[in-house]
Amino acid sequence: MASIKGIFADQKDAETFTRSLMDDNGDREQAEVSPRNFYVATLSRYVLVQAFNALGALKAGEVHPVLEGSEVLTVRIATPEEIELTEWHEQKVDEERRVSGS
Repeated sequence: MASIKGIFADQKDAETFTRSLMDDNGDREQAEVSPRNFYVATLSRYVLVQAFNALGALKAGEVHPVLEGSEVLTVRIATPEEIELTEWHEQKVDEERRVSGS
């Protein structure tokens, strides 16, 4: 049981998780070129962080102000849709701050 890393219903999720494990175990050829966006989530909140591998993403998520002090339940490579939504949200928050003068 200790060697089981996960059970997946979706092949894409399994492949994504396996790639992140390979990065953690030293196969970092692609990861060292540039960091990737990872989805890091608790039961009720999530953030996207940039890291070279899942372990780095977990560490970054644990100290992120949005997740700090909460138990991280999910760490995986972010989908293009999640990245796009996060960028859109950050743009809208910036626009709102400029309009309100804060």
